[in-house]
Amino acid sequence: VLTYTCHPFIIGRGHRIMMLERLIRRLTDEGAVFQRMDATADEFKNRMAAA
Repeated sequence: VLTYTCHPFIIGRGHRIMMLERLIRRLTDEGAVFQRMDATADEFKNRMAAA
């Protein structure tokens, strides 16, 4: 789990939002999944129950 927190005054700058978009595109190309934390917690619980 990797959580990014971005303040709108900082990330809202044009060049920074472009870099964030590039990062997201690269991560998804590499197989990263973006989902809500509750979904991640549920997936973890299910995996631990099966182990």
